[in-house]
Amino acid sequence: MLEHSLTPDEGLRLNHAPPTRPQATRFGPVPWTPDDMRAKLEEFAALYERRPIEDTSGGMSSTHCFLLWFVLQRLKPKAVVESGVWQGQATWIIEQACPDATLYCIDHSSKHPRYRSTRANYLDRDFLTHDCGDRYSLKEVMEESGHRAFTGPRAWLSRIRGTLRDRNIPPNSHDAEEIRHIASSYEELPPIFKLTHTRWGDVWDDRIPTPAPLLDSVTRPYEQRFLDEAKWYTWPCYVRLNQ
Repeated sequence: MLEHSLTPDEGLRLNHAPPTRPQATRFGPVPWTPDDMRAKLEEFAALYERRPIEDTSGGMSSTHCFLLWFVLQRLKPKAVVESGVWQGQATWIIEQACPDATLYCIDHSSKHPRYRSTRANYLDRDFLTHDCGDRYSLKEVMEESGHRAFTGPRAWLSRIRGTLRDRNIPPNSHDAEEIRHIASSYEELPPIFKLTHTRWGDVWDDRIPTPAPLLDSVTRPYEQRFLDEAKWYTWPCYVRLNQ
């Protein structure tokens, strides 16, 4: 797993929806292990206590914020496109993970997020219509997408180096077929804690394939928040696209 190395020329994306059928789980290598993730939990927990928005209802939970922060720190993109801003919590997380990256925040409806970055470029139109100049190509961009499905022209997908989604991809769907043709790696990111039932009330058993959780029980005080918000896990996954 560790023989694969990603460069800053990568891409990322994130989406929200419940799984509706058995899920594909992974293929190909990624440049981290569960132990790498566990080693960063305490650092992130301290950061999360400084977040600008206390009530994250309708947005990203501590688990999702951790996974986004961890992956961004690992891949070190030159730029990040956040599609779907909501209250601005993820914008702040992206800033903490990538202090030197250029940040584009796209949202057609959220004109006044509770947290508004002084560094970000706020857009209310399709990113493909935005002129980035000659500073970098879309191959150097990470995309964090909050409100869109993983669909679109192949020409668009082939210009992004990877994505991070906030749900898994049903294996028989159009999206899954597209991923198999254009991706070299697909990794479902693990929950920090796994409960007996999902956020939708379904029994969380082997019928819903899930990576092993990072933690089995609370042994340190900072881990309690992750357990308290564990039910909001939605099978986020990372996709590395082909060159």
